[in-house]
Amino acid sequence: MADIHYKARTVQPHLSDHLGQMMYIEEHHLEYSGRHQIKRRVINQSRIQTFVQDLENISWNKVGTANTDEQFSVFYRGLKECLDRSFPLTPYTVKAKQRIPWSTDELKAIKNLLARWVTHSIRGI
Repeated sequence: MADIHYKARTVQPHLSDHLGQMMYIEEHHLEYSGRHQIKRRVINQSRIQTFVQDLENISWNKVGTANTDEQFSVFYRGLKECLDRSFPLTPYTVKAKQRIPWSTDELKAIKNLLARWVTHSIRGI
């Protein structure tokens, strides 16, 4: 069985009629280098022109002669081929930002308040 590297419990923060959940994760067990690979499509005006030309050169007659599933497959395959030719997926290495976008000052204050309350209630046990 894997080692457990976190502690979790429910708390009564007295902020609403619901219990809160607190989870403490031992961060030294997290493996993260701060960099990771992503793939993205580079879109610029010359590539858009190439894409439009590729689309114009496709014979869409095949789309109208098949059943619905085949029509979609033919359409999608043609569109995807044009997309991949004009806007190929290019690998990039990105450095992760340390900032958490959804972590606001208000959420940090509530977290700190809960942490103080939990610490205080644990001492009282």
